[in-house]
Order: sequence, then C-alpha cells, then structure tokens
Amino acid sequence: MDHLLLRDDVGVHKAPSLGSTKVLLIPVEVAGFPAFDRAALERFFSPDDAGGFVRYYETASLGRYKPRVTVAPTVQYAQCPLPADTFPGCAIGRGDLSAVTAGMALMKEVLTKVDEAGLDFTQFDVNGKNGTPDKWIDGVMLLINTPFGGIGFPYAYFNDKTPIIIDGVKIGHLAIAGDSDKYVMVH
Repeated sequence: MDHLLLRDDVGVHKAPSLGSTKVLLIPVEVAGFPAFDRAALERFFSPDDAGGFVRYYETASLGRYKPRVTVAPTVQYAQCPLPADTFPGCAIGRGDLSAVTAGMALMKEVLTKVDEAGLDFTQFDVNGKNGTPDKWIDGVMLLINTPFGGIGFPYAYFNDKTPIIIDGVKIGHLAIAGDSDKYVMVH
C-alpha cells in the first residue's frame, strides 16, 4: 500500500509516521498455545525498554515519531477461532488467500470484544494527516499466540473500501503478528 509513498493517505492507508501517536496492541490468546508474558509485553511496548518498540521508532525517526502503546486486555479463545478443516493447528500460512474471509471476521470480532470490555477507541485518534485527530485510528496491532508470519492487513481494501468503525473511529488497516513474535510489530 506504500509503493507510491504518498503522505496524503494517513488514516486511510497507513499510520502516521511523524509526531506523537497513540497505538493499540491487542494480545489474542488461543488455549493450547504458549500464553503471553503480560509483564514482558507491557515492558517491550513501553518507552522504558531501551530495546523495545517505542525506543526503536524514536531512534529510527531521529525523535520525529513518538508512538505510545496501550496494551489492551487479552482476548482469549478456548479453541482456535478459525475453521479447523481449513487451518489445522490454527496455523495460517503466509500468503494464504483462504484466510482473508475468516481472518477479517476474526479481526472484527477481536476489536468488538475489546470494545465490549470498555476500551475507548477515541483515545487512539490523536495524529492524523495534519497532526490532529482525523477519525482514523493511529495504529492497531494484534499479537496472536498461534503460528502466523505477520502482515499489515488492509482490512478496508478487502471490505469494499469500508473500514471497521468503533466509537466513531475508523480502522482501515491492522498489523498482525503471531507466535508471540512482538518483533514483527517493529517491522
């Protein structure tokens, strides 16, 4: 989505690359896979971890990009929420197009569960194209404890250009990583 390197589509097609942003991380745990170390996740995504997510972006941008991450309540599933016949072992192969429909339903369900838990999504819209709120989320990431390589998924693109809307905030893209690989989120 970034091939033309346009800056006018912040919100619609990408997260802000400058200024202070509020980013949401949603841990998703499926029973039978290693659980997350919640304290380690919160530390890695805090500004206090010298080798963590926030400090990486602050350093790489020469101080021009300052993400602040909120780690949402963990969304838990007693079994794989994807069809077992299509995704044995709850694994999604990289580039597996059969995952699009099931994955989109799962993304929306996870966001709905976090909303129902009481999280206010308006707090994640602070930095749009002009550095002000623009009704688009600054960034949302899902970290899933099942096998998955990771992707920046253009949800709205595959949903007839229609984003998910929660609390009046539009979510057009989601970053997703699996197998507890929080380092994919830095990418």
